[in-house]
Amino acid sequence: MCAAGARRQGLPVDTGDVLDLLGPLHGRRLLEVGCRAGTNLLGALIRGAIVWGVDPAAPLLIEARRRLPGADLRVGRVDELPFDSGSFDVVCSFDPIAGALAAADAIGEMARVCREGGLVVVTLACAPTANPDHEKGRTVILMR
Repeated sequence: MCAAGARRQGLPVDTGDVLDLLGPLHGRRLLEVGCRAGTNLLGALIRGAIVWGVDPAAPLLIEARRRLPGADLRVGRVDELPFDSGSFDVVCSFDPIAGALAAADAIGEMARVCREGGLVVVTLACAPTANPDHEKGRTVILMR
């Protein structure tokens, strides 16, 4: 479904919408895999989450640390997360996973670091179509 159609049906179309879809985040331990410069983590922090992030690009984490002083932000690979099993209530990824094998390994790692009963959230970008009413949107996958 395109973003315009999702908006008409009240479905999430951006990261803020996805964070809202997760319900109250106050006090929940949230890890973003592929956190880049920390924009999405800032949105989660504003909603009350206790945030952690991991990204393979150290230069992006410099900006993330500026935005999120005191947050635990680490350089790491999505298929080898540097956290203990069951560490988080919510583990999310907003488009950084590329390739079927990398995605399978990354989702497995995300599930490993998520506590039992927690949420693993993956969003995938949807490409625009030839239809002028369609625009880029997101597919949201929630796993418990």
